[in-house]
Amino acid sequence: MHSQLRIQDVLMRPVFKGAQLLAGASGVDRPLRWIHILDVLEVRDMIRGGELVLTTGMGFSRCTEDFRSYIEQLIVGNAVGLCMELGTAIREVPPEILQIADAHDFPLIVFTFQVRFVDITQDVHSLILSRHHKLLDDVEHIAHRLQQYTVGALGMQHILALIREVTEHTVMYFRNGQNPVVLPHARTDSSAIVRDMIEKLQIDMDGVMEPTVFPLPDACTLEDKCEVVIAQTVFVVGIPRATLVLLCNADQVNEYLMMVVDRATSALAQGEFHRLSVQEQQLFHEQDFVEQLIRGEKLQQSSADSIMPSGREKRFCTVMLYIPGLVLSVSEQYGEDWRSQQLPLSMLIRFPFAREQFRPYLSLRRDAIIAILEYDGQQADWKPRITSAIKHLHAILRKNGVENQGVFVGVGREVNVLSAVERSYQEAVTALAIRNKTSETDIFFYDDAGIYRWVAMLERDEQARQLARDDLQPVLEYDRKHQTVLFETLRVYLDCDRSKQQTADRLFIHRQTLYHRLEQLNQLLAVDLADPVRRLALHVSVYYHLLNP
Repeated sequence: MHSQLRIQDVLMRPVFKGAQLLAGASGVDRPLRWIHILDVLEVRDMIRGGELVLTTGMGFSRCTEDFRSYIEQLIVGNAVGLCMELGTAIREVPPEILQIADAHDFPLIVFTFQVRFVDITQDVHSLILSRHHKLLDDVEHIAHRLQQYTVGALGMQHILALIREVTEHTVMYFRNGQNPVVLPHARTDSSAIVRDMIEKLQIDMDGVMEPTVFPLPDACTLEDKCEVVIAQTVFVVGIPRATLVLLCNADQVNEYLMMVVDRATSALAQGEFHRLSVQEQQLFHEQDFVEQLIRGEKLQQSSADSIMPSGREKRFCTVMLYIPGLVLSVSEQYGEDWRSQQLPLSMLIRFPFAREQFRPYLSLRRDAIIAILEYDGQQADWKPRITSAIKHLHAILRKNGVENQGVFVGVGREVNVLSAVERSYQEAVTALAIRNKTSETDIFFYDDAGIYRWVAMLERDEQARQLARDDLQPVLEYDRKHQTVLFETLRVYLDCDRSKQQTADRLFIHRQTLYHRLEQLNQLLAVDLADPVRRLALHVSVYYHLLNP
């Protein structure tokens, strides 16, 4: 395995023959990135960290304070050491400078004779570059081996085994919603410990786009003693599907490990995409299953069990999604063939529901998407989880460059038998229609539709339309003629159960203004609002008109 070039390695080079390590001996294991000559006093902005600095001391030869400032700037700038030629500008290193170097484990190397800095830089730079080229060659070889595993049935296991082989560190792989895979296999079941570790790390898996080092919390107790983890998220069509984690100590983190993790993550992403593609192709016969369910057709039990296994208490609800501009936007990305569009689209839609512990069965139409959601019968929080899934779906579509003007959703009531899914579907269609007409919210649950459920049943009833027209015609005509808002005032007044204070507050008007409007309404309406039966009938007419203007 590749190790980083360190100060102690370059001290063994022939060009350092005769050099003396005067101070900071505990820091000779510092990794060296580059070597640089600096003979000026102000050096803080001239280094990036990881440099071994060469100097004759000409920039700070006049006084010890300048020397102190110089070495402190190097320490703050994360240089890894200082190499000086004594005799040209400085004859000896002051004791206080040696104390500073020892206190910070900052190697201070001296030559007591004249040396050619050009020979040192050429030698060390050649060493750095040759090691880097070797690293790139080895990583490329590993990437080629990883590529060979991406489409195999055991591709993920082979990839993880190869990472373990070439890094000699513990490897962990977390697929969302599944137990982690750990190599080498722990002597005890470490699944709960590993999940606890990830939770304590508080890694934002939606944002770990490249290999990132996280300190391991002290509370995490694993068989392998380590200080940090290198983590990177595996994305498939822009969706976080899994996380690759490598455990190691802080001083073991180097470019080689970071590059191996990055290449392995890419290979795992290809493997995950292939696996999901196969699964999605197998799931396409779900579409016929869903369409049969929502049409209320009788299903063969064997056919239903092959798609939706029985044996546990389950509940279902139907979700109707309308995403304006989705088909056109997906066509631009994936081609004109609708069949080819369905595969990536079903992946995008399935993930946010699965993330919320739903099992979605999809039917993708050009004008809408139908999802029958299966979930544990003991879960009572299905509504908030659907809302969360829709919010996440909107974010995923945006992240994948699928332009849309929103995700508009109607949700039917939950049912506990497949034969009732047809009713849930009809309710979802009604809920979406209500949402589209009222524009109250992006997601509308039939459960919450209230009076709209009754109104929707009478939508095509001409007698109901005429009744609402007769009840409200005087008010609507008056509003049109005089540009007033008496209809809205009536609606809010009835919604507030005739509370004048609540009505004025909701309309943001003075109570005297409300009294004047109510007087006008009393003159226009042939209804006694004190009569609860006639008041209820008028209230229904108001909402019938809102849904069917």
